[in-house]
Amino acid sequence: MPPSADGTVAGSPGETVDCVDTLPCRWTSLDGAVAVTAGAIDHLGSLGELTIDFTVEASRDTAFSFAGAAELPSQGDDTTGVQRVTLGPGNGIAPVALVAGQALPGRLHYGAATDETVLPHWSVTLSEAGQVLDARFVNLPVALPVGQDVDCAGSLPCTWRTGDGNVLVTLTRVGGFATSRRLDIGFQLQSTRSRSVAMDAGSLARASGGFLYSARTHRLGPASGFGPISVQTVAGQPLQGSVDFFRATTVADQLSEVELELFEDGPVPRWRPTFLNVPSITP
Repeated sequence: MPPSADGTVAGSPGETVDCVDTLPCRWTSLDGAVAVTAGAIDHLGSLGELTIDFTVEASRDTAFSFAGAAELPSQGDDTTGVQRVTLGPGNGIAPVALVAGQALPGRLHYGAATDETVLPHWSVTLSEAGQVLDARFVNLPVALPVGQDVDCAGSLPCTWRTGDGNVLVTLTRVGGFATSRRLDIGFQLQSTRSRSVAMDAGSLARASGGFLYSARTHRLGPASGFGPISVQTVAGQPLQGSVDFFRATTVADQLSEVELELFEDGPVPRWRPTFLNVPSITP
């Protein structure tokens, strides 16, 4: 089934939906009253475990709890199951209320990464007042790119942009070796509309000689931390961010790659801006 005008693939009520390598992808219950939309499918966090974001919508006031999800292929011949669940403000065990017409966000954290670029099948099971709803999907893309890597050609500032040009992420500062011998990176994000933006552990920098610097903490506007943080942007106004890396004995004046674990905080494909041939020159 082709995508709708807003880019969402939707299946027939009560039937498994073929996402045809496209996200978002929406399953609808047989009575048409409940919809589950698969959004971002990616590897988040410092260990790169697979995560799947989804939203639940209903045409009636109701409540949902998590009742299970399919295991997925991981590295080699193994499979991985769900290790942690978020559903609205809770962990999915207790029913979460949903007002008709609103959306309830969910995220499944699996126990390992996957080698698959397309998931041949995936399902999530929800309970609504004792009734089981099994939302089934096939052909879901993993880590769907939304922008191309940018070659900085040894010069800063250097700007990465989403494919639609609505989000710009500019590296403004890369260095720190001359003072603390700890790599730090500064950047600026600008969006054409207000949106919620998040960072998580997992940003990386690789020296031209191959050494990999591991990120320690990150900051996005007024928020900072070791794990997930989220802030609201204002259309057209720059949002400042940074990443501090663990201390390392290797000093580099050129980084072959910088990857920021930066993304829109919603059920959408991840940005993950990537910069190539980045100078490390700031003291």
